[in-house]
Amino acid sequence: MKSIPLFLLLAAIVFGSTPVIRASTQDDTVAAVLAANQARNTALVAHDLATLDRLLAPDFNYTHSNNMQETKASHLDSLVKGLRYDKFETTELRVNVITPDVVTVNGIFDQIKGKEGAMKAGRYFFLAVWRKQGDKWQLTSLQSALPPVPAAK
Repeated sequence: MKSIPLFLLLAAIVFGSTPVIRASTQDDTVAAVLAANQARNTALVAHDLATLDRLLAPDFNYTHSNNMQETKASHLDSLVKGLRYDKFETTELRVNVITPDVVTVNGIFDQIKGKEGAMKAGRYFFLAVWRKQGDKWQLTSLQSALPPVPAAK
């Protein structure tokens, strides 16, 4: 029986285990981003501005489905001035780890929002870009779009 050279055995161990390590790290990244996404959902409904301030990156930009643009400051200011969420839920989430520090999340959000006495329900597609800053994930970019209108029969 021939013996396997030591360098080939070591290479097989190192390179053969890399996908397992990467998958585990990627799973942890996905879990952390989904937790941050859920924390944002919860903070919107709870009107928790401190949590939202931590979750939104300083360069946060939100392009609404009506093309309105918001920065972090203007987004938080709309909440200070009376915008409320009675419901904010994300579903059908698809997560793509671009790099260990940049992740996109696509999905649908259902919301009920507005000012007191003028709440409106809506369903939107969204694309969110999360970036890791130090040891925390922050939302840096968000874009929403109206679902397509079904074709007339």
